[in-house]
Formats: sequence, structure tokens, C-alpha cells
Amino acid sequence: MKINWLGYRPGRPNVVQGAILRIVLIACVATMILPFLWMVSTALKDEAAYRRDPMGWLPKIPPYSPAGSLSIDVLRASTEDFEDVLLADYEQPSAAGAAHPAGMARAGKHGLALSYDFQRQGQPQAAGAGHSLAPPADRRDLATMLTFWLRGDGSGHRLRVRLKGEGFEYETVDPLPVTFVGWKEVYCFLRPEPFDPVGQAAIQMRSVEGEAGAVPVAALRRIDFGLEPISRAGQIWLRLTDSFRKAWNSMPFGRFYLNSLFVAISITVGQTLTSAMAAYAFARLRWRGRDKFFVAYLATMMIPGAVLIVPNFLVMRYLGWFDTYKALILPAMFSAYGTFMLRQFFLTLPRDLEDAARIDGCGKLRVWLHVILPLSKPALATLATFTFLGSWEAFQWPLFATKSMHMRILPIGLSSFQDKFSVQYNLLMAASLIVMVPTLLVFVFNQRFFTRGIVLSGMKE
Repeated sequence: MKINWLGYRPGRPNVVQGAILRIVLIACVATMILPFLWMVSTALKDEAAYRRDPMGWLPKIPPYSPAGSLSIDVLRASTEDFEDVLLADYEQPSAAGAAHPAGMARAGKHGLALSYDFQRQGQPQAAGAGHSLAPPADRRDLATMLTFWLRGDGSGHRLRVRLKGEGFEYETVDPLPVTFVGWKEVYCFLRPEPFDPVGQAAIQMRSVEGEAGAVPVAALRRIDFGLEPISRAGQIWLRLTDSFRKAWNSMPFGRFYLNSLFVAISITVGQTLTSAMAAYAFARLRWRGRDKFFVAYLATMMIPGAVLIVPNFLVMRYLGWFDTYKALILPAMFSAYGTFMLRQFFLTLPRDLEDAARIDGCGKLRVWLHVILPLSKPALATLATFTFLGSWEAFQWPLFATKSMHMRILPIGLSSFQDKFSVQYNLLMAASLIVMVPTLLVFVFNQRFFTRGIVLSGMKE
């Protein structure tokens, strides 16, 4: 006697089995979707929210702060090297209630208090403070960057800085959003092309009077600070995109994106074209030894990709293509898998259409171009999608084929970013989402071709 543990009875719907299958499917979906949701929620946290609750699922937005006070302390001037400090701390007046940064040598010396109230009497009130400086007259060093400590209150208001001296004046290009809480060192760049130092707060300055570049330390006479109000929606947006902006500015992701797009699109177009031509020759043309050559071509799929790295590398260096786009694109222009998939699809197409085209005077090339390719759009789209995703995520060969930063693609750049910010998961998750966006878009727009292209490629006439 057999025992039916699922309660199945002939002629009746199997409710228990259906429920178990649904539970298993839901569990599988949750297993795949929960890590992605955690990645998104972590990327949407700013630095303060991440430190407060690193494992929380939802980013918490602090209440709106229309009024408050910021503290500024310890002004320094530096050269290109961040470790080379040329100017000692400026003497600044004491500010009541301002806490000095922990670990600073000159404890008890406080800076400016920048108070603001943007809702007083229903009218926005400008907030600003400044201090006249008297640096040592014997210092003639040239400074390319100024740094100061800022105690943020998480209000999200924007901070502007203006520097004045003998023969020069600098102002802020883009105000700094004060979305952080506590002390943080702010970098004011005087050179034209700044970079975000290790994910810290940075302000790019532009010259209003005089030539842009390094300024004499002894000529600096005054620094002014000002705050700008931001709407509540603007503050929420700044907090949710804080990690994305820091991640984008910490590495040349713009250059990585251009390289990845150019390489992935070039490989996709080239591989789809060469695979379609080879598949047409193997599927529709009759020539001696065709099947044997096809089997030999498929046998190349058995060779591991790691085995080909050294020969390809030596060939690229011999041709002088190392660290160029040719090395990234040309070795991936041909695919045995793509040829096999398109050949299987081409075999399903009726030969009557091809014969009719030949009767009308079309040659082999015109038949391939005007008959075969238009009827093979699902298979071509499927191959192009898989090729683009594989090229976009390629890591091993681009790592060996390039060495300069301007030739890196996104996976290599993300690896460097991970080495730099391995502990700051909010920045790492934001950078990962930046890399994933194109692949998600390609999948969403081309998923309708997957099932049809794969199913038809397995059929035979």
C-alpha cells in the first residue's frame, strides 16, 4: 500500500502540492531578491545613517532642521601632497558651545560659529561669518589647497567659501551639502581639476580676481563662509544620493563608463556580425568538409579561457596593441557559441524563401542580408544581449590587457574602488549599483527575446 504524503487524490486538484511548490518558488525568489534589496538600501544611506545603523534595511531621514549652528576650526594651507602642510593653524576666536575635533593638538582653541535660521519671521535669512587672517609674513610658500575642520549638524544646507588676499579672490563653484554630523575635514581645491580625497568633503574653488592656481600663503587675508537654504525635498534627495555622489567622485567612473560602453558595444556588434556570417555558411551553404569544420569550430569551446590569456597577451604585445582598445575588443570579436546558436536558428528557416530570393536574382550575400537576418531578429537580439552582458562584466582579460587608469573598464575600476573602500559598504554598494545600471536596462528591454530566441534555436527543420 502506497502512502500519499501530499494528499493527492485522482480527479481532485492537488492543493497541498500546489501550495508547497508556491512556497518553494517564493523562497527561491526571496533568496535572490533580498541581497539586492539590501544593496539598494545600503547605497541609499549617507555616511551618518550608515554609521548609525549599518545593517538597517531602510534609510532613516532625520527631521528637518531650519535653524542651527555650524562650527569651523583649524585652517591650513597645503601643496599638492596632502601630507605636506605648509601653514600652521590660524589663531581664531573662541566660539561658545563648539566642540574641538578629537585628537587635535591645540585643544581648547575653537573656531567660528556659523548660526542660521531660514524660517525666522517667514523669510529666508542669509547666514554668513568670516574671519580676517594674519598669517606669518615670512611664509612665501604657494598653496594649491586649503583645508579646515567643519562640525556639521546634518541639516543638509549648502556651504559656500570665499577666499580673499592680495591680488586674488576665490569663490565656491558648487556649494558643499552639509549632510554629515560631527567633525569632518573639508578640502578647498584651488587647482582646476580636483578629486575627492578618500571620499571626504571637497569644494572646488574658482578664481574671481587674478589667475587660477596656487596662491601665496602669506597673501591670504580673509576667509568667508555662507550657508544656503535647501527645501525638504532637496535635503532628502541629497541624503539618498550622498553615497552615489561620493563614489562617483572618488574614482574616474566617467572614464570607466565610456571605456566599458565603447568596448561592450564594439564587441557586441562585431561578434553578432561574425557569428551570423559563420552560422549562415555552416547552415545554408553546401561546401566540402562543412560538417567537419563545424565540429572542429565547436571543439574550441572546450578550451578554458584562462589557457588562452598568455598566448593572447604575447600576440597583443608583439602587435603593439597592449593597453589599447584593440587588445580589449579584437580577441572577443568571434564566438563559437554564438555561431552554434545562430546556426541552429537558421536551420529552422524554410528554404522556400531562400529559393524564391535566388529566383529573383539575389546572390548569397543579399539572401543573407535581406532574407536570413530580418527573419532572425529574436536570435540576433538574444545573442547581442548575452554578448553585451558578458563584455560588460569581463574582468580577467581586461585586467591583463591594460595597465593605465584611462584604459580601465568598470569591473577593473570597481575592483580598485573595493580595495580603497572595502569597509565603507554604503560607498561600495553605491558603486556596484552604478556598474549594474546598464545591464539591468539591457535585460529589461530585451528579455522578451530570450525565450523565443532560445526555444527556436533548438528546433530543426
